[in-house]
Order: sequence, then C-alpha cells, then structure tokens
Amino acid sequence: LPLSKTAFIATTENSSVTLASGVRFALPAGAVSGATFPLTIAPTVRPFPRSIRPIGTAYEISASDAAGTPISGLKRSALIELPYSGVDPARESRLKISTWDENVGTWKALPTSVVDRGRKTVMALVPYLARFVITDTGPVLDVSPTSLSFTATTEADPASQALTVSNTGSGTMDWSASSNQSWATPSPSSGTNSGSIGVSISHAGLAPGAYSATVTVDAPGAAGTPKTVS
Repeated sequence: LPLSKTAFIATTENSSVTLASGVRFALPAGAVSGATFPLTIAPTVRPFPRSIRPIGTAYEISASDAAGTPISGLKRSALIELPYSGVDPARESRLKISTWDENVGTWKALPTSVVDRGRKTVMALVPYLARFVITDTGPVLDVSPTSLSFTATTEADPASQALTVSNTGSGTMDWSASSNQSWATPSPSSGTNSGSIGVSISHAGLAPGAYSATVTVDAPGAAGTPKTVS
C-alpha cells in the first residue's frame, strides 16, 4: 500500500496535503474551528461488494482537534482529488469518488464527482472527513449458480435448469449467452440487465457417459464479464 502522510493544518489559511501518488486533499480557511490540527491521509482496506468496482487504492482522511477528539464534519467543503490509471477511455465518464457510509456499511458514490481526463484524476467536494475511493459506477455482471449438473435417461432429456443473470451495478447492461457444445442450449441467448436463462440438454446421438459443456454469459463493458458456468 502507498505510504500515509500527516500534516499540521492552520485553520486560518487555505491548506492542502498531497501524497506522492497524487492524492490531494485541500481545505479552505475556516473549514475547521480552533487552531492548528493534524490531518492524516492513509491507505485503507475495506470490503467491496460485487456491486462496487473500485479503481485503485482507498484512502482514509482523518483529523483530531487539540483535545484529541476526532473531527468528522467540516464547516466548509474540502476538495479531494484521487488519481487513476489503466481505465478504458469509454469508462472514464462513469468514474465517481465514493465514500464509506458507516451507517449502512457500504460505499456510496458522490454526486459532486468530476472527472479530469487530462490529469487522470477524479475530484469531488466533500463536507466531511471519511474513507474515499474511485469507483466505476457502470453495470456489473453477476450469474448464478456457477455450475449445473444434469442426468439423462435413455427415455428422455433432463429437465432444463435456470441461470439467473443480474446487473448488480448501475446503468444498462446488454448480455448474450452461448454454449461451446451443440447439445447444451441456453435460452434466451440475449437480454438486458437482469433475467433468467434456461439451459436445456439434448442427449440424442450421445453415447452413454459423462460430458461437460460451458455456458458463457458476456456483457461487454460491464465489470465481471464474462461469466462461465459448467
């Protein structure tokens, strides 16, 4: 993880703290009451649910007053800047700075986020100190279950089984389903956002024995794509 940094901030002046990684937190004068106080930016590890696609490292910004009491709210909004790299240009407009919400135990995207494509930075105005990370707010593909098992008899094909396709992110997700074996058929073969795929087996022409097939669900542009089910 990147190194943390602590700086002493004068409440009567515009101040900023910048890490070598490019992370920057700028406080306007009067954002905090009192005199000089220490402010720390430190990398942090937090769980990310499947609906959240983090970009880079999450950071916790913390401070305390002269009595050692943690500072959370600010009297004037501060500016946070988080850098990113390796992001498909088609996805850059979806990037947001998200903050950790202790009340519900998850990350929430900040509506004030602005992407600076030239500097590869996402910025947001924040009225509090918290944990922050860049997230891709686009669609996220999830498919369950991850495996299926069929048993056929000589008299009849096995009953079809269902796969559940979900968009656990945001926005619109178009997906397609295909099989690498002609005797295993997913239907429907395409859809949008959430839906169900029935997988049917036709054992005509197959000799007795064990066989395997892979159904692939692909959602271009979505996180977690493709998903395979065997």
